[in-house]
Amino acid sequence: MFCPPDPVGCDCIAGFHGDTCEEECTGITYGAGCIQECHCSSNCSNEIGCSGGAATCSGGYEGNKCLDHVICVDGKFGEICQYSCHCETSSSCSKTTGYCSSGDCAYGWGGNDCQIALPHLFKTITINDVTATNMTIWYGWTFGEDYGSGPASSYKVLYKSEDESTFTTITTTDDVFTITGLPPNRTLEMKVRVCKNIGGQDVCGPDSKVVTESTICSIPSKVVGLADISGPDYISLSWNEVTYGNCPVTYNVTYQLIQFDMCDNTSNEVINEGPVQTASYTLLNLSAYSRYRIQVTAVSNDVAGEASDEHTVQTKESAPDEAPEIMTMSDQEPYSLTISWLEIPCGSRNGDMVYEYLLKDKSNVIIKRSITKSNTVEIAVKPCNEYTFEVYGKNQDLKGPTTSDIIQSGTVAPGDPENVIVISGKNTVEVEWEAPTSNDCTVQNYTVTLTSSGGGKIRKTLSGSVTTTKFTSKDGIKPNTEYTIEVVASNSVGTSADNGGISVEYKTQVKGT
Repeated sequence: MFCPPDPVGCDCIAGFHGDTCEEECTGITYGAGCIQECHCSSNCSNEIGCSGGAATCSGGYEGNKCLDHVICVDGKFGEICQYSCHCETSSSCSKTTGYCSSGDCAYGWGGNDCQIALPHLFKTITINDVTATNMTIWYGWTFGEDYGSGPASSYKVLYKSEDESTFTTITTTDDVFTITGLPPNRTLEMKVRVCKNIGGQDVCGPDSKVVTESTICSIPSKVVGLADISGPDYISLSWNEVTYGNCPVTYNVTYQLIQFDMCDNTSNEVINEGPVQTASYTLLNLSAYSRYRIQVTAVSNDVAGEASDEHTVQTKESAPDEAPEIMTMSDQEPYSLTISWLEIPCGSRNGDMVYEYLLKDKSNVIIKRSITKSNTVEIAVKPCNEYTFEVYGKNQDLKGPTTSDIIQSGTVAPGDPENVIVISGKNTVEVEWEAPTSNDCTVQNYTVTLTSSGGGKIRKTLSGSVTTTKFTSKDGIKPNTEYTIEVVASNSVGTSADNGGISVEYKTQVKGT
């Protein structure tokens, strides 16, 4: 059995009180609910009070049952002083009516004599249907379950957020109310006052217990304003900050490589990075000169919003990672070199790459420097020369590793011997010359031929290192004879005679002179 506090009470039989009326009155209390007091020095029955006559009455009381008061003490009034005063500023009231001279009743009491217990809630108000901006409060007052006397004529719903100092008050006659227009993720303090119509005016009882509840965070807004600054291996992103009331917002950044080194279309797995605490983030360890697809999503309390529009970014160029591999080419032409190399593969170019190549002679002097997109070049050279060829990939001013090779130009026949000198005696002809300088091809042999005016020929073949020879009578030289002298240089390719040759006409001395 549930018994609200005075003045509603429970109808227990005389001599008992308590929620279940099973507790006997003790001390000087008696009657139904043990709310009356004995005013006698002895013979106090817990059922009927004093029974010993006036001689046993305490000071201020008289009569057979000591119920007639001479005058009530402060705080009591009524015929037998059984009622308590409920004044706001004083403990005393009119001894006969209970009227408060100040006109103001104590908190929770109303009426002309302040004897009406105003209604207020015993049960805890209920909160449900909580969203990001709304919540519904249930608080109906029920007689027998809540405090005071009814009926309830209206309610005052009071609420404030945790950072506010004053409550907002809503008056309604309904026992349920929905608070709207709240910020997300905001904690509210709420309480309810139950009001009773007294004399045509609603008078409200004490506040209920304060309850707290928080609005939730719903879906954050879409991320916009995505911008970027990129380098060869990074992309720095920024976007407009998403604010969502009091809800904490983080960001997830997803990206996908869609074109590797701008030469290989691909679709790699989507990579997710986060949570990111600010409206900016840098993606690191990316591939140079490659295209990425990027999206950013705002997240609040594990609830993700709509992803940003796809943002495509190409990273900057960097130096190539590999050196081209020169393909060895023998049997080159004498006056031009044709040189090829394997192209640097996709993924190691790191840009809109070109090849820069150099050709150096054996003195390390650069005789050719050029740039090409091809992997084959043809360069004019001199025969029988050794050259150093270097090549590397290049992106703008970013130079990759270099590879080099030594290449020999082809061989041609040697040029004509130079500065041929003939010294003649009676029966001798001595010939001297200098090695040809018209090209750098090595002379393997020299052939010196003397042809007389009569058609006879004398010939000697000498090693390429010898540049002088002597003909005598033993060789068939005759005095006073005209000779045409021809010196021819030769190698494995041909002879200088193929280019026209050189000859000198000479006459030996007359015999005896």
